[in-house]
Amino acid sequence: MQFVSLYYAMVVAVSVHMQLVSTSLPFTKKCNCTTLKESLGVFQTNIQNSVDKLTRQVQMVTGAPQTAMATGSPLTTHVLDTSSGTPAANLTISLFRRDELGQWTNLSNGNTNSDGRLPGLLTQDTFTIGLYKLTFDTGSYFLEKSVHGFYPYVDVVFEITDPHQHYHVPLLLSPYGYSTYRGS
Repeated sequence: MQFVSLYYAMVVAVSVHMQLVSTSLPFTKKCNCTTLKESLGVFQTNIQNSVDKLTRQVQMVTGAPQTAMATGSPLTTHVLDTSSGTPAANLTISLFRRDELGQWTNLSNGNTNSDGRLPGLLTQDTFTIGLYKLTFDTGSYFLEKSVHGFYPYVDVVFEITDPHQHYHVPLLLSPYGYSTYRGS
């Protein structure tokens, strides 16, 4: 339990540090970024990756489930390329929610990081009960690797019944197959 308390204290400390750094222009020189906004983006990604890693470590040690608060997003995904045995880095993902008329509304887009994850898909405020769809652009991912894949994209449609829970939707991917499940 002390480890969990220490973890949350570290998350608060990191948040305060990020606020201090966001007003510090010298940080742009340290990361060789051209703008403050770019340097903050790099810093934020590094911090989010560190928080995600620490969250997984806390979960392993304590057996406690990951929560939306701990990961920064109530919905996470992780893509592993089973043909190479590596995370699927730089894979484009789009998140949609179905509206009352049955139309899909785009909520966010992004590319996976070097760990095959896409942090910050959406916020708790925008996460409501309903049908969601993650679209993985597998065709472009394999084309970039000079590999011909059978599936140009993968749509994973799922239903959210309790937006206060954390939902993890991983994708195991190869050029001629894929698998998904609700993770933890």
